[in-house]
Amino acid sequence: MNEFEILQNAQSSFQQNAVYLLVVTILVCLNFYLIRRAREVNMPVYGKALTTIFGLMTVNFGWTVGSFLLGTQNDMAFRLNELKAKGVEISAASENWIEFMGSPTSPYVANSPDVPTMIFWGLIAVMFILGMWAPAPEGAYDN
Repeated sequence: MNEFEILQNAQSSFQQNAVYLLVVTILVCLNFYLIRRAREVNMPVYGKALTTIFGLMTVNFGWTVGSFLLGTQNDMAFRLNELKAKGVEISAASENWIEFMGSPTSPYVANSPDVPTMIFWGLIAVMFILGMWAPAPEGAYDN
């Protein structure tokens, strides 16, 4: 593969990741709506449990999308680094990308995103669980 093909494949993956991120964003909004409705109608425990499971599945999907993004970024830098090691001249932008990603020496194999993404999805999970199960402030859902 040449540099252009590596960058083109990464661009396609970034576009797919953006679509998945849009879906995750819609699911997060839907989860917050379901949590609000569950509190308004005083949903029974089995309904709250199903809503919580749906929320945690959304968090898992978001975690996976973050993992795919980091994997694409790392793999792009790895492939460019391989190309450079073979003696092929690459652009300054690709050089900067390799340096920015820390000159990876192998493809990305972990199923975990970067630390800020982990913190973000951990906070979303806590918000879903507490939003569903924590007691509401006095008078919050009174008519």
